[in-house]
Amino acid sequence: MILKNNKPEDLEWLPETGSQALSMVYEVVRIIDRKPVFWKDHLVRLFKSMQLARLVSPLSSQEIEQQVNTILTAETRDSGNLMIRVTWNPDPVTEIGYIPHRYPTREELDEGVRMATFRAVRQNPNAKTWLPGVRLKANDMIKELGVYEVILVNDLDEVTEGSRSNLFCITNNVVLTPPVEDILPGITRQMVIRLAGEMGIRLKETKLPLNELLSSDAVFITGTSPGVLPAQQVDEQSFSPGHKIIRDLQKSYAELISGTSPPNPLSQGRGGTSNQ
Repeated sequence: MILKNNKPEDLEWLPETGSQALSMVYEVVRIIDRKPVFWKDHLVRLFKSMQLARLVSPLSSQEIEQQVNTILTAETRDSGNLMIRVTWNPDPVTEIGYIPHRYPTREELDEGVRMATFRAVRQNPNAKTWLPGVRLKANDMIKELGVYEVILVNDLDEVTEGSRSNLFCITNNVVLTPPVEDILPGITRQMVIRLAGEMGIRLKETKLPLNELLSSDAVFITGTSPGVLPAQQVDEQSFSPGHKIIRDLQKSYAELISGTSPPNPLSQGRGGTSNQ
């Protein structure tokens, strides 16, 4: 089931958006045992994206929560990725429903994945808006090259983020990641940075030239579906996916998302409750 302007439709998956939408803001939330992971953080970012895009939300946070709860209660599936999407064409349409997902296999988590670089810049990067030009080209490149993800490189030859993930590298046991002003501030990224601080791992947000990324000791990405996922290769450069810092962060992140969800995350007041 999906909801379109709070009206149920008997569909297994939320359909892909059409290119005719003038503007679109969205969130993809991981559901585990019918509980949305990091719910409050996603809800805050949804409204922040609308603010940055100068769009007015057709719904309050409570109304969105109620509709998400309707989906979670009605659906038979316990886990997956749930999308909340608001499009303007020009009138707003709110749609909520599960979308197809692909989580990394155990082998990919252990041995890493192949990635490639992609020359592209996201406009208004702090807002999670639909950018069909960048996304469709990235999807084509992923399919053509047979890689898991592509890493965006800007006009200054700096890496910024993945097409649907955030980027980290490790050099001399220091974790480096592009600064928040240049990227979409991912929820998983935010949690990994917090975990690194709690674990005593040195981490620095800094501009990251492509040559520095390719000469680093290890590379990994974070995101709703990948979690903490190491790179085996970026372009022609190979990396060690088994770096101790990556393994420690994978373990801590897996524990975080599996063991800290409240029993009823959408029934505990305004804004929901984060899985932090």
